[in-house]
Amino acid sequence: AKNGKDPQPGLAMLRLAQGDETVASALLRVAVDSAGDADPLAVGQLLPAIVEAQLACGDLQAAQESAERLASLADVYGTVILQARAVMSRARVALAAGADVEAAGLARTAVNLWRDAGAPYETAQTQHLLAAAAMRTYDRQVAIVELEAALLTFTSLGAMRDIEAAQMLRTRLGDSAIGHQVRRTFMFTDIVDSTRLVASMGDERWSTVLHSHDRTIRDLLAHHGGSEVKQRGGGDGFFAVFTSPAAAIDCAVAIQRRFAEPRDIHGFAPELRIGVHEAEALLSGNDFAGLGVHQAARIAAYADGGTILASQTTAIAAGATTATPVRQVELKGLTDRLAVQDIPWSAAAERK
Repeated sequence: AKNGKDPQPGLAMLRLAQGDETVASALLRVAVDSAGDADPLAVGQLLPAIVEAQLACGDLQAAQESAERLASLADVYGTVILQARAVMSRARVALAAGADVEAAGLARTAVNLWRDAGAPYETAQTQHLLAAAAMRTYDRQVAIVELEAALLTFTSLGAMRDIEAAQMLRTRLGDSAIGHQVRRTFMFTDIVDSTRLVASMGDERWSTVLHSHDRTIRDLLAHHGGSEVKQRGGGDGFFAVFTSPAAAIDCAVAIQRRFAEPRDIHGFAPELRIGVHEAEALLSGNDFAGLGVHQAARIAAYADGGTILASQTTAIAAGATTATPVRQVELKGLTDRLAVQDIPWSAAAERK
């Protein structure tokens, strides 16, 4: 390598993009053998490319073994980037094996991990992968949303090969979903008193708390089939979307319980308010707009700290039998009153 810089996996990926899968795979095997056991993190950087090359060569068994090796490294070293690489590689193998639903779930988890790592290019690559899996499971709307979000990132980064590949898939998906009406369940989360907390903690400690908060929310969104639309304000809240009220309520309950655990053990964890509302909205790229979205955001803003507040219609649709009595409330900026209910989330409330 010139100037001491290893050309792999970049050179091999270029050969792979040029259609020379056999040479790419050989280059990567040599690089992995050279790294050996002495540099496991270098191997962890090479293995995702090896999985791609092996799949391109049609060697599914070898790709699966490489993905399992990468997963083992991620378990040992535990960095977000290694975990993202491992889950993304498993998603590629699952898609190649025809396990489309599994591939979609893994890809969604990998998207959240790459976002957590602050890696926009890899996030977009994984959204492209998720779109391919969603198309195979006949979830065309999800495929379009993820692919258009990926295309926006690829375009902003000038990633021409990725743009071309994504546009080919986009053409196969047909007419754009931009601006058409969909029905979804929207969830907004918000850290209570975040300004006061950052002032009392200081920037460094607050950054650590916020990082843990973000990762926890993204893990639970992925587990419950939710999609992150965007982060809110200074990063102290999330706007997420679900295909069913039950999934959204289950996720909200899981979030409150997860944050209650360290609060009970260590005496501190940020307190969250969560609002949930099912409504129609306009789907535009990777975003949603319309009255229903505003209602969901206002429901969250109205909620007390440490609570889940849902519209009555959403609570009923979710089968939330332990919801509190209905209240008619006036929400800021909206003319009509809305019926809402608190959703108890503690294990004790569930047993009642």
